[in-house]
Amino acid sequence: MRSFPVSRLRTELVISGIGMITPAGCGSTANWRTVCAGLPTAARTAQLAGQRVDFACTVPADFDGHEVIGDHARRMARFTQFAVAAARQAVRDAGLGPGRWDAARVGVVLGTAFGGIDVWQDQAYRLRDRGSRWMSPLTVPLGLANMAAGAVAMDLGLHGPGLVVSTACASVRGTSFTPSRARSSSSATTSRSCTRLTGAPPHARAAQPGRRRRPSVSSSTLSA
Repeated sequence: MRSFPVSRLRTELVISGIGMITPAGCGSTANWRTVCAGLPTAARTAQLAGQRVDFACTVPADFDGHEVIGDHARRMARFTQFAVAAARQAVRDAGLGPGRWDAARVGVVLGTAFGGIDVWQDQAYRLRDRGSRWMSPLTVPLGLANMAAGAVAMDLGLHGPGLVVSTACASVRGTSFTPSRARSSSSATTSRSCTRLTGAPPHARAAQPGRRRRPSVSSSTLSA
């Protein structure tokens, strides 16, 4: 197996834009304001009412996937909505977008520990309490981990490689190596997008592997 020293990765990954959907806010400006003010992001949540631990770090309630993404949001799990919204922010921040890249040479590498775990949980309760006829026919496409990468690619019109890394908390780290390895075996310029679901919803940043004279975009999300 070919190894890629950290020093080499540092010269090949260029952060060209940032997008963030996190408990600290939606957008890099909101996040930075919250961090600088030293404000907490943990709060009691209705989903944990009655539990011994009834607080969590969740994306602010003012994040409305339908408002941000449009009608397509109804066919996306919440973690996928976070990924698409963060990717849009990152691309906009980078000053890139459709028409400014060769879509066949730009792809998405997205990391997620669980994917749509809330989808699986909700549908399991429906099956248990009401029977299979009440389960959504979209259970599988909503909950699959790779759907977020696919949704980002379709939303941005990307035709390059679409990959998912799912290695628990190490998912984010794995997405740092995957583009470099892909580029070493292909002439295509790849990009990085990672979503980490470990208890705090997405943080996204556009990272660009490859030569600076051939800009490509990606987003990464840290979510839960």
